[in-house]
Amino acid sequence: MTDARVRWIDRAATGLVLLLGAAHAAAAALQGSMNEDGIGYLDVGAAWLRGDWTSAISATWNPLYALLLSPATLDAVPIAARFPIVHGLNFVIFAGAYAAFRVLWHELGRAAENHADARPGTVAIPPLPWLLVGHTLFAWSALNLIEMWTVTPDMLVAGLLFTAAWLLLRQRDTPQVRTAFLFGAILGLGYLAKPVMFPLGLLFLGIAVLAWAAGRPRGAWRGSLVGSAGGFLLVALPWVIAVSVKQGEPTFGESGTITYIRYINDVSYPFWTDAGSAAGEPLHPIRRVAEEPDVWAFGDSGVGGTYPPGFDPAYWYAGVEPSLDVRRQLEEVAANVAFTFELIGRRLGLPMGALLVALGLSYARVGERTGGWRPVATAVAPGAVLGFGLVGIALYLPVLSEGRYLAAFLVLGLGGALSLVRIPEQRGGGVAGRAVGLVIVFGLLLEIVAFNLAGFAQVADLDVAPRANLGFGSGSAHAGEGSANAAPVDPDLALHAGTRDHVRVAQALAAEGVAEGTPIGVLGWAFDSYWAWLADLRVVAEMPADHELYWGAPVERRAELDAAVAAAGARLIVAEVRPTTLPAGWEPLGDTGIAIRRLPASR
Repeated sequence: MTDARVRWIDRAATGLVLLLGAAHAAAAALQGSMNEDGIGYLDVGAAWLRGDWTSAISATWNPLYALLLSPATLDAVPIAARFPIVHGLNFVIFAGAYAAFRVLWHELGRAAENHADARPGTVAIPPLPWLLVGHTLFAWSALNLIEMWTVTPDMLVAGLLFTAAWLLLRQRDTPQVRTAFLFGAILGLGYLAKPVMFPLGLLFLGIAVLAWAAGRPRGAWRGSLVGSAGGFLLVALPWVIAVSVKQGEPTFGESGTITYIRYINDVSYPFWTDAGSAAGEPLHPIRRVAEEPDVWAFGDSGVGGTYPPGFDPAYWYAGVEPSLDVRRQLEEVAANVAFTFELIGRRLGLPMGALLVALGLSYARVGERTGGWRPVATAVAPGAVLGFGLVGIALYLPVLSEGRYLAAFLVLGLGGALSLVRIPEQRGGGVAGRAVGLVIVFGLLLEIVAFNLAGFAQVADLDVAPRANLGFGSGSAHAGEGSANAAPVDPDLALHAGTRDHVRVAQALAAEGVAEGTPIGVLGWAFDSYWAWLADLRVVAEMPADHELYWGAPVERRAELDAAVAAAGARLIVAEVRPTTLPAGWEPLGDTGIAIRRLPASR
């Protein structure tokens, strides 16, 4: 096939990948998709813009992604445009990650050819199958695993990891202190996007330096070590210092600790009720100001954000220390290993099978030394990229593995492994190489097509019930009537859930004269009440228990609960589930199916 035709196919595949990304971003914008982490990052972005450094410096939400989303938080942006702007910015990040992946994939392709050329009589995967594998691998990881509609920094981290891996390969070919410095700085930016990239960045620095040192004269790698370490520390250290000063102890972030005590020590979250197997107790827990149903108050803590319990978990759980719970730890490792195996072994069964066959053909003759040292030398840098992927996947196994966490590392691991394929020519290597590439492409395409068909069915509101939670709006859109986490409805009370169209609710609140910055209480689970962020309100109290406990209580008891919410500083209670006939003091919120109760100012 001519180079011109390969370039034409490359452009067509690029257009298709970008079109798919744009379609997913548009679907997310139309559905008003949002998630709890997204609200945290948006609140931090707003704090940076207004110069609120106490809120902007967070041990949970690192600054880079928050700053990139901050245009959506500007006062001039109307309510209806805020979520679409967020997803537009996410698409820009997607396009940037794709650009970074393209240069990495090109460099890995060169490394694969060099590795095959180093051993006479072997060939790498041919250019066209290699190209198609790259496009489908990126689309699968970005759309199926990271998921365009989720507002998280994982796509940004993926782009930075791809850039760092590309610089690692370039530094191996033509060592320069400048390239090593950029490599370290990019890893530092990864840490500014997500706290876990601090330990991972240090591990990747070690892997890279070992790769650069292999086979070179003694001491030749020292410039690379100094340059990469200097770049990483220059970017990462100021944030480490800032977070450590805020927390009052050395730390690079507390999100790992919070995740551990939640999933291993079984500590209740976001309200402290059960210590699980953790040590200590919170220094300043959220106050429970009433019971049956519980009323939680957190408006006087000084913690910022739309929803303070989710905005700064490090503050609420300061004093709680993780402790080793061997049984729970083993259970969680087993669950994460099973999840990772299901992802790689079942969903990627066809591509992984083709890859393993290709590697078997490549290295079946273990004792053969044809080519001397050069075949080993040419395997070092792509092997380091493979190492990036394996280390990243392994780091998540002890606590919590999710598709979006593993996506970039799966790409690095598969890309590094594919670049080590060198099939003997005498066995029809050219044909075998094309077959391997096309089988991998076919397997990835099956995954992408199945995922998008399920997503299209959800967006089009077709009467389909897929067994797996796949598709454009899985788990985060909340755009239709009702909610998966709405309280159970008691027929005797005739309770009804209001709309989950957050834009509509925020606009209705504004139309009712609820001013920006108004402190409110929520009757229900406020963690995913994203309309509060859209309306620039601040949740200071909530009653997350079953709604029947409130609506079925005597009038006097409801008055006591309302007074507890008012004492927490709320001027309004918003009930997402309400009875058909509202009691005195409550009024409907337009046509949203939601009810509100205005409260007097507390003394």
